[in-house]
Parts: sequence; structure tokens; C-alpha cells
Amino acid sequence: MIRLDLIPQPASAESFKPFGIYIEPGKATPTFSSPSFDWYENVVTLDINTPEVGFVKVASVDCVQKQLERHVKTPEVMIATKSELYVTLADNDAQTPEDFAAFILSPGSITIINPGIWHLAPKSKTVDAGAIIMYKPETGTNDKEIIDLSDRGLDVTIKW
Repeated sequence: MIRLDLIPQPASAESFKPFGIYIEPGKATPTFSSPSFDWYENVVTLDINTPEVGFVKVASVDCVQKQLERHVKTPEVMIATKSELYVTLADNDAQTPEDFAAFILSPGSITIINPGIWHLAPKSKTVDAGAIIMYKPETGTNDKEIIDLSDRGLDVTIKW
């Protein structure tokens, strides 16, 4: 068994690029500003037609990553709600430590995980954390592959 301790890095547009797109609203330039709001038009365009919208709520504070999932045909949009989130990602076949990374997602940030990237529900240091999730209809039933990391000889922990 290979023990893999991932130290999460703050996500940025550049650091997240191998896995998808990361948008932090406070770092973008508004398309329109007024005294009462800033508007950010067309921050990203996705080909997901009529998306399914759901949410994930952190139920326990746990830093062990036992499973990962991926969708090979569609991106997944994750919008962090009110607390920092920690997400484990892997590319390729999630076989070696080099395939893995962990990121800290700021509240209000928008993450688009590329098709084929391994991930799972985010983790948090608090149980009041969560995220809004969007993807193509029926992705959760027709385009989901789940792996147990122990079956690959990996013991993965996020170190916070």
C-alpha cells in the first residue's frame, strides 16, 4: 500500500489548468459595475445544454479519500458555497502519486472539472460546507465510473 499525503494548494486559474477551469469572482474584471452590484458576463461557456443542478453537503469532517469518480463525457461544475472546500483530483488512471493533486476552493468560486478527471464530493473542516453541482442530464447515472483507491494500492489523505 502506498501512503499518499496530499497537501492542498490554494486553487488558481493557472494551478488548476491541468484539471479544468477555476474562477474566483473577486479576481475577475466585471463586465458592468454599478453602486449596487458588479456583473460578470459570460465567465465561461459550457456545452451542457439543460444542466441538472444538485448540491452536496459535507456530512462529516474527514480527510481520508477512499474513492474517486469520473465522468468521461461531460464536465462537472462545482460552485463552493459558504466555506472553504478541499478537493482531491487525479488525471490519467489515478495509479501513481504523480497523478494526484489537492486544492483549496474559496467560497463562491466556480470550478469546472474536465471530463475524465477523477474527483469526488469535496471535503471541508466544517459540516456546514457544501457546493452546487451542475452537469449534463443523467451524468450521475449514465456517465460515472467509481474506483476504490485501496484496490489500486493507495492510501490517500488530505493534510490540513
